[in-house]
Amino acid sequence: MNLSRFDVGGTVAGDEKNLTAYVFSDRGIYRPGDQLNLGVIVKSYDWTASLKGLPLELRMTNPRGQVVHEEKLTLNQEGFVDAKAALAETATTGEYDIGIYLVGKNRTERWLGNGQVKVEEFLPDRMKIQAELNRESKEGWIQPRELQVEVRLANLYGAAAVGRKIQTELTLRPAVFSFPRYPDFSFHDPDWKASQARRVVQESLKETQTDPQGAAVLALDLERFGQGVYALNYLVRGFEAEGGRSVAGGGKHFGFSAGLSHRHQAGWGFELPAVEESA
Repeated sequence: MNLSRFDVGGTVAGDEKNLTAYVFSDRGIYRPGDQLNLGVIVKSYDWTASLKGLPLELRMTNPRGQVVHEEKLTLNQEGFVDAKAALAETATTGEYDIGIYLVGKNRTERWLGNGQVKVEEFLPDRMKIQAELNRESKEGWIQPRELQVEVRLANLYGAAAVGRKIQTELTLRPAVFSFPRYPDFSFHDPDWKASQARRVVQESLKETQTDPQGAAVLALDLERFGQGVYALNYLVRGFEAEGGRSVAGGGKHFGFSAGLSHRHQAGWGFELPAVEESA
């Protein structure tokens, strides 16, 4: 069969001599000057081949395609070996590729597999953020009308982070719910119709800035989404004065925009452990 029209990949089944290598690291992200602690696992297709003493070569290339580390390795009986590689203080940042090759006669090589690690100049957070709804309920629901996210952004040394950019992402997902106080009861959304599928809503709120107290208020305007049971997620990012570094905070709440009683009172917010999101 011609497989060119299909999205297929992997190794050829039935090749008992086929070997595959897997590379993993202790962190996945490093700074220039750090030491990489790597592990390599090699297995055969049928899991029966003896791998002890198999000669391998580890080759690490930087984002520019330059080889920055090479090392000869020898597998143990289980097909495992570890390795270490030191990064220079001036190492290029970006994604590094770590390839594993089987060394044959006359220095012939066969590629077995590879892995990636990232090298970045990362710094610890210099700010802290707090983002909460202006009204919450441990059980039951709260009115969606005029519901807001109140944000406070501060520097770690205590002073308010003034004039900092604030970005917010809002997600609404259809959800089902229950109450721990009533384990023998089932609840449903009176506005749900089987013929009318609800969609997931994702949007970014209008960007704003913190005031002289390091605070910002974000209006969610949930009434515009109409009636129905939804799970609410919000993620708020506060940015440093210069550059694109930020800290994030948010929350997850469950609720509905129409009540469960015959009066159809408007409401929002359910206790988190009692709610199960629908697919």
